[in-house]
Amino acid sequence: MYENVDFYAEKTSGHKHAALAGTVLVVSRTVFNGICPKAVATPKGDPTGVPCATWVNPAHLAKRCVKVTETEARAIAPAMFAKMEKFDRSPEYRAMHAIEVARAIVAGTYTVQPADAAVIARMPTTRPKETNGPTGWTH
Repeated sequence: MYENVDFYAEKTSGHKHAALAGTVLVVSRTVFNGICPKAVATPKGDPTGVPCATWVNPAHLAKRCVKVTETEARAIAPAMFAKMEKFDRSPEYRAMHAIEVARAIVAGTYTVQPADAAVIARMPTTRPKETNGPTGWTH
């Protein structure tokens, strides 16, 4: 499932031997926004929160993170991986994910990278149905 990505564990500080903060970033090797690669993470301070896509600065990865294996990343943030894998195979979860992200942004509790209000307004909140089409589901 995880191809062309690296796993990083955030540290509590920029010191070389600082303790891990319990947050994992799944960072793309191929998708960039200028110099920042695309990443998936949970909101800071909420390791059981809804994982979301964001951009991460390479300087942050170099100073505040350590590269880990997928096995180590799963041990650090098992809830994040469970939610990402459920999201990947369940159309019901994909719709619920969009609803929960929209709710968290409105409440002001989503701290990673909020989406533009116009994007949130276009998110469908209907129950999806599985199909044989290219995406595997539709509303």
